[in-house]
Order: sequence, then C-alpha cells, then structure tokens
Amino acid sequence: MEQKEILEKLQGMPNFSGLNKLDLLNIVKCSFQRSYRKEMSLYYQGEPAETVYLIIIGTLKIVKYRADESSLILEKTGPGEWLGLPEVIANGPYLTDAVTEKQCEMLCFSKNNFQLLLKIPHFQNKITEYLARHYYTLHANLESCTPLQKIVRFFRARIESFEIRDMATGNFIIEITQEALAESIGYTRETTNKHLKELEDKKVIRLLRGKIEILNFEELNRFIL
Repeated sequence: MEQKEILEKLQGMPNFSGLNKLDLLNIVKCSFQRSYRKEMSLYYQGEPAETVYLIIIGTLKIVKYRADESSLILEKTGPGEWLGLPEVIANGPYLTDAVTEKQCEMLCFSKNNFQLLLKIPHFQNKITEYLARHYYTLHANLESCTPLQKIVRFFRARIESFEIRDMATGNFIIEITQEALAESIGYTRETTNKHLKELEDKKVIRLLRGKIEILNFEELNRFIL
C-alpha cells in the first residue's frame, strides 16, 4: 500500500482521531508493512513479544489456550485495532495466539520503534485510552463457565426455543454443524469437538451429519448443576 493510502485509512479510524498529520506520518514511518494470508498466525502464545501490530485491512481471531488444554476465542478484531500492545509494553511473552480469518494488511512496529512512538504525548494518551477500553471490554465479555457448560447451555436454549424431535425415537434434534456450534459459543473447533466427543462417549448425545441428537436430556442437564 502507498503511504498516502495508509495515512487516509488511519485518519478514518476512531483510535487515531485527534492526532495531527505529522503524528500520523511518524507512526507510518516507524512501521513496516506485511501481508498475511487467511488462517496464518502472527504470533503464538508464549513467544517473546518483539512486535506490535496494527490492523489496516482484514480480521483476526485472538485465541487463548488454558491450563486444562481448552482454547477460547477471546475476541475477533479488525481494522484500527492493535495486537501485542500490553506484551511489548510489559516486555513479556505474547499471552494469546493471533490468527487471520481473512487476508490481512498490517503495520508492524518493532519494540524499539514503538517505544519511540510512545514519546509522542498525544499518541501515548491514545494508547493509554485504548488499553483501558480494551481491558474493560475484554473482561466484561468473559464468562466463568467451562466450554462443556457453554455447550450444554446452548443445547438447552435451542431445545427450549424449537423442541425439534426425531419422529421415530422422540429424541431432541439440534440442527447445527460442529463448526457453527464452536462459532456460536466462542470456542475453537478443536475444543468444541473434544467436549462433544466426551458427551458422545457418555451416551448423552449422538453426533450426526449437520445435526446433534440428544440421547439423554436428564443426564445432559447434570453437566451445568
């Protein structure tokens, strides 16, 4: 992308409102551009944080891996959003994975160059505001229930809303793919599939093509007690 086009995009992003053209130009000059294809990782949880990223075009998902080996999609983020800010400022490792959902164009800032940008008063204020807002929003959206509990609550909500039953067995049928279920509850497909298999092994559900059959509704409810 040409420098002029990048500057125009920055001027239209709320996170940069109030910054003058010189400040924006300095931001661009301290960065380098990089393109990422769909389903590429910018960085992995636990790696040393050496780069801050600014999304210019595209969307990413931020994935957190937990001690119980489950993985949670913390958020999906797009143009004008920063990645790697707290880690670089705190001089620690990346706390999550960042994976592209679409083709992405990024501005990338080395740790040293980003520290130089923080000396610009207006820019420093913008970063402080961004971190505070992002911290609040992220924690407001977090839920304390486990992936398995979220799956069961989703099943109950669908059953209560639609009550679709198999004509032969009378069992509840939930018409949804495993991928769509993962998207709905905010967890990765791998984590969702792991817990679905657990329920299937316990004869609580049966996984079918494009749908899920509830074999034991009473036993299903015990997972959220």
